[in-house]
Amino acid sequence: EAIKQKRLAELGGDQGQGQGGMPQSAEEQQEQQAQAQAQQDQRATMLAGLMDPKARERLSRIAMVKPEKAQALENMLLQAAQRGQINSKVTEEALIKMLEQANGGGGG
Repeated sequence: EAIKQKRLAELGGDQGQGQGGMPQSAEEQQEQQAQAQAQQDQRATMLAGLMDPKARERLSRIAMVKPEKAQALENMLLQAAQRGQINSKVTEEALIKMLEQANGGGGG
């Protein structure tokens, strides 16, 4: 349920930024930054709850080298959790399999 709310908030936030242009005031800009930070924190907390320590470590290493790939993996994990497909903590091996899927099946 929390994941659904977060996802809806993300979608709503993306739409709002595109239409509004520049924020009206510095206060609004700070508020948007605070909301974005809160969403990132919530996302990180959910991801940490989904993965075992080795998987989290691997994901952080991937993020250093290829942030876009790490983002795609995070999205895959959160979507799988939202659909109820994750029954236990994601291991490093499972993360590697997801990475291979994201790469189109190529080894890497």
